[in-house]
Amino acid sequence: MKSKSIYSHVQLQIKDDLPNRVFEALKNYVGNKNRVLLRDLTVDVTGCPPASSTQMRHVREAIAVLRKNRIAVCYDPKMPGYFLAANEAEKEVTIKANQSRITEMQEANNGLRNAVIPVPEFEKLQEKMI
Repeated sequence: MKSKSIYSHVQLQIKDDLPNRVFEALKNYVGNKNRVLLRDLTVDVTGCPPASSTQMRHVREAIAVLRKNRIAVCYDPKMPGYFLAANEAEKEVTIKANQSRITEMQEANNGLRNAVIPVPEFEKLQEKMI
């Protein structure tokens, strides 16, 4: 199956129009060197400059939908912006960055799970901080 027909198949499976519009816009940004800032992508998709924080959140949510539908929407943690992966290496950079974020969230949840309730005085808390 050719990539264009795979993409067409995925687009039919995505019910909401926003992920499809984001995907269409991202087709213009293939490869890390062609990344697009979230605010600019949001304007591309909505046609309404300037992009609001709510609109950008919706675009990020649409990106998550695309990723769940096996579209390699990537980012490089060293540089701002999103792009469609041009190769496996670009995809792996994003996966590694996501894994690091997952680890940080797990550590935060572990700390929260062991948190003392009620919260102790801050001075006492500082003595026990890592």
